Amino acid sequence: MRLCPEIEEAGAADIGGGMEIDMRRLYIYFILCSFMVAATGCVKVVKMGEEDALTGKVAFEESLDVPGFWDTQAVPEVKEQAVALADFLKRSEGDLKKLAGEYGRFTMGDSGELNYAVYGTGTVEEVHDEVKAGYLEVKLDGYDGQERICIQIGPVFKKTTVRDYLSFLDVNHYADQIEFARVSKEINRYILEHVVQPVDIEHLRGKKIGFYGCFTYEKDDTLLITPVLLEEE
Repeated sequence: MRLCPEIEEAGAADIGGGMEIDMRRLYIYFILCSFMVAATGCVKVVKMGEEDALTGKVAFEESLDVPGFWDTQAVPEVKEQAVALADFLKRSEGDLKKLAGEYGRFTMGDSGELNYAVYGTGTVEEVHDEVKAGYLEVKLDGYDGQERICIQIGPVFKKTTVRDYLSFLDVNHYADQIEFARVSKEINRYILEHVVQPVDIEHLRGKKIGFYGCFTYEKDDTLLITPVLLEEE
């Protein structure tokens, strides 16, 4: 069906006029945006090769370099802040949250998961290396309480305890939780290879060990410690 010539001409005029108006609006919008950028100085010129520093990728990659900070930052911080586990348990009197204000670190200011750094010596009573999340059961020197003292030996490590305890690793410095999770994964891998594996784990039963490490509070009758230092005495 064909419209009469008058209607066709009117329609064409409307379409052409509309396109002309839209183009004018787009041009004006472009001019205004350019003026605002120039006036506010929002543009930052970045030299080629320096993009990663601007986006934070450099800092993130550095945090994955566990050997670069382990002996110089991580271990010294844990050793400096750690409390003797036997004394800690005596003072806690069965309530592991009791000393949070004195020794604990929360993952979110005053809330979130509660982590402690501890040290001690003891005798290995059981070696549970038949499971992926392996651990040692230890009879702690200088303490006769009922709490189970367990030291993780991997290869799978539960929790992100060491990462969460270290003050120089802050979740706010990362783009998202995926990046922050990668940091913990690299730390646990380093612990497995450089803290646990150098020790003759298979033959530790009945032997004395010394340790420094961190644990996350979950319940009052069990401590699952991730070691940062572990040695047979």
